Amino acid sequence: MSFQCSNADFHVRSVHDNELFAVRRQALCSSEVFRDMFTCCGESEETVDLHETADSLAALLILLHHPPQPPTKIKRDKYNFIPKVWNDPRTVIPLPLLPRLFELADKYALPSDSVTEVSPCLHRSFGIPLRLARVKILPRFIRSITSFVTT
Repeated sequence: MSFQCSNADFHVRSVHDNELFAVRRQALCSSEVFRDMFTCCGESEETVDLHETADSLAALLILLHHPPQPPTKIKRDKYNFIPKVWNDPRTVIPLPLLPRLFELADKYALPSDSVTEVSPCLHRSFGIPLRLARVKILPRFIRSITSFVTT
């Protein structure tokens, strides 16, 4: 997973991979963790080191800079069986990525709409109650479904 940012004014470094990401400070401020850090430390620092892999950090930065939109609905033609409306696969977050995205959203206190836009789809597909969208049970459920699907 790669991340690119135009108009960067700050840097985030992955300690694990020693990879530096150029970011926008304003985009990071949608996370309570970063917002509090900037409030406490001021704006004199230009780089923050995080103990995340470069891939996880790229995923987090994508969530902060470009929060996912709800999946696009597409209608099936009249000859297909139910359901008649599907989510366009090009606009859906792949199931194997969801556990890590939920963990990052919880760890960095991202706004509830950053990842939970997928919760209505999970509710319709797997019958998961919508109130479970931001609790620890959902990432575990997704991991179990993912391992079942990939085996």
